[in-house]
Amino acid sequence: MFSSTHIPGRGAARAVIAGFGLLLLAAACSDDDGTEAAGESGGEARPFDGETIELVVGYDPGGSFDDAARWLQPYLEEQTGATVVVENRPGAGNLIALNYVWASEPDGSVIGTLNGPGNTVTVLAETASDSVEFELPRFSYLAGLTSEPRLMTVGADSPYETFEDLLAADEEILLGVTGTSGSGYNDAVFMQSVFGDQIETEIVSGFESGAENQLALIRGEVDASFNLLGGELAAIEAGEIRGLVVLGNERSPLLPDVPAIVEYDLPADVMEMLDIHITISQLGVALVAPPDLPDDLLGPLSDAVFEAASDPALVEEATSRGVNWAPRTGAELKSAVEDALDAPAEYVELMREAATS
Repeated sequence: MFSSTHIPGRGAARAVIAGFGLLLLAAACSDDDGTEAAGESGGEARPFDGETIELVVGYDPGGSFDDAARWLQPYLEEQTGATVVVENRPGAGNLIALNYVWASEPDGSVIGTLNGPGNTVTVLAETASDSVEFELPRFSYLAGLTSEPRLMTVGADSPYETFEDLLAADEEILLGVTGTSGSGYNDAVFMQSVFGDQIETEIVSGFESGAENQLALIRGEVDASFNLLGGELAAIEAGEIRGLVVLGNERSPLLPDVPAIVEYDLPADVMEMLDIHITISQLGVALVAPPDLPDDLLGPLSDAVFEAASDPALVEEATSRGVNWAPRTGAELKSAVEDALDAPAEYVELMREAATS
């Protein structure tokens, strides 16, 4: 269950009262020569000043999406002048939260998390049509918060020192995943599909948690696994596992010695599939608002979210926790989602098979 929070609207009576209050405030703040003193924001309008913004998170407290929202909260309050209330509405892989945001009034009082990779694949593969009550491209895109690359790992004692070693293996490679509906499974299916002519693999699922999957990797019960890069840093630093290849367009500064997969000489058709897989997997944690948010609200709100997310103190805090905090504007996020939704038919079919197998 979740608790609901009443968000006050902007009725006509309230607007009249607010307007009268502004007249009084202007008179009180006038200089002796009759000119108005500039506000803290340099005279720029802040349409959410004094309002309440409900930030809906589609997962339970304590996870990466909830962390991102709560880290952002005080910085967003500073940028908007609003009270930002984080509310958890978990379920269905963030779909319950997105449905709630979709159905909310387009006045900026409700915003919510987007699971970039998971929700995009769900829409692409059409695997949860009964649970999806929104049109993904029509959301009002505010900002991207993270762009976390995914990492293929092996145990510390693995005989595979490089990605080339693994591709040249004579024996079957066991790929460990926690289930058949997560990003790790999508990674495994993708790798199995595009490199199937070079290597024989078997996907081993059923681990109840990422920790259990990682333990199997450490023990050598599986040969390789996939996870967010930041989630593997502790085990790598402890010498329990090693990063084999970053599933991204570039190396991570957190693991500068681990090559990116694009550094390898791959066929053109593989690169096409790889490009869209990387685009989707790095959509990360993002924030959206209901569709049809008016421009005079969308502009200030998206600017405020991006500026809050770009605050150096927040970037430093998130980075220190091993998160690839990489803010992008709402326009950039929207473009990336549209590119992902324009995925080749072969990739869509691959993800559909992965989700329904």
